[in-house]
Amino acid sequence: MDKDLLSMAERWVELDLEKRELKGKLNKIESEMKDMEESLAEAMEEAGVQNMKIKGLTIHIIHEIYASPKRAEDETIDEAHQRAYLKLIDYGYDNVGGIRINHNSLSKVVREMIEESGDLPDDLKEVIEVSETTKVGTRLS
Repeated sequence: MDKDLLSMAERWVELDLEKRELKGKLNKIESEMKDMEESLAEAMEEAGVQNMKIKGLTIHIIHEIYASPKRAEDETIDEAHQRAYLKLIDYGYDNVGGIRINHNSLSKVVREMIEESGDLPDDLKEVIEVSETTKVGTRLS
């Protein structure tokens, strides 16, 4: 067998084994971070801290709002989308889709409405499901 071939194949195997080991470590790290994310975000909020600089990184709280059409028990998904769309038109928002509402556009509209008035009007709450999440993000300082 060619020495170059054997040498390259052995190196390939070494790299593959190292990659597998690193993926295992990364999975453990990500799992631990996920387990502590909620409690870290809560502690930061309770302390009134929006961000912190530590060891050259900034950790910060991220609030996300997601919206989707609320489906009544006896209606199809398309009917739920249409009902929500018609209600949004009443508020001047006709740019979120049509028969099928774009979830990203709807979430953006809902975020804007909540930022402006603090909450959604009650009649929109009847046709739009809103969920909020709080996460912790990290960026280089």
